[in-house]
Formats: sequence, C-alpha cells, structure tokens
Amino acid sequence: ATEIADKTLCVGMSTVRFRDAVWSSHEVYVDQEQIDWFEKTLKEHPASDGWKVLVFTHAPIMGSGLTVLQGVHVKNGCAWINHTDEKTRRIFYALCVEHRCVKAWFSGHFHLSHDYPESITTRRQRLAFVQVGVIGEKSQRDGRRQTRLVRGDAAGLRIYTVDHHAGGAERLDM
Repeated sequence: ATEIADKTLCVGMSTVRFRDAVWSSHEVYVDQEQIDWFEKTLKEHPASDGWKVLVFTHAPIMGSGLTVLQGVHVKNGCAWINHTDEKTRRIFYALCVEHRCVKAWFSGHFHLSHDYPESITTRRQRLAFVQVGVIGEKSQRDGRRQTRLVRGDAAGLRIYTVDHHAGGAERLDM
C-alpha cells in the first residue's frame, strides 16, 4: 500500500496462481494471506478518520457489475477474483461494503475499451468499480486502445479515458 496524497491510499493485490488454477489457467486467485492483509489495511485506514482507499487488481470482484465476456470469462470460471472459490469469492465486495474508506476499485482482465455502459459502475452511492483498458495493439479485444487516468484534488477524484487512437485525447468519465 502507498499513500499518494493526504489520507489517500493505493492498495494492490495480485494472483498467487499463474497458469495452475484448478478450473481455468487464467483465473486470478488472491490467497487468504492477502485477504487478511487487505482487511487489516482497511481497518487501519477508516473513512471516519478521512481515509480514501483506491484498490487495484488484475480482475474485478464479483458484485462489481462491470462488463464481462460471457463466452470467454464466465464460461471458463475466470471472470472475477477467486471466481471458482465458493469460500472467498464474495469476501472482497463484503469488505468494500463494510469499510466505507474504499472509494474505487480498478481492474482490467477483459482487454476491453471504456466505451461500454458498464465500464464504470457505482454501488452504494460512494464506491466506483472501474474497468481499465489496454495500450497495446495485440492485447485488445475490440479494436480500441484506451487507458484510465485518475486525477484528484480537494474536491475529489476524476476518472478519465485516454484514447490512444485520438492522439491521447482525454474524456472525463466520472
């Protein structure tokens, strides 16, 4: 975790299984050690003390409402973090609900641009789930190369799309 501004924390979690998940070689699996660390970090940075937490993972969490590829990720059991683990796959959303300090969760995994209605979703009037696109031509799935840019100040956070087909033009999305 890294404090990037006053009481603004960036938190990242990563898969501990690469190409050896039981159901799909592309499932993103976060182990119990990271889950415990994440929960401890959230408890130590409460919203009541003014903390804002931004989370970054490769895949989104179940409950985010982001666009998924039914024929690729849902069918193969790798659409969300810990997709095939009945015990832990819902814990991430539950922690977001419990800890109001979580303001945004950024994830990629689907290799899609930001031009879909569910490329940003909001939950509970305070929590944004944000799909991030890709820069590389070989890694995109829909012919568009876009990335996210986050800017913040005392008024709050703003999330932009950077369109690499339009010379890096920025579009305010949220």
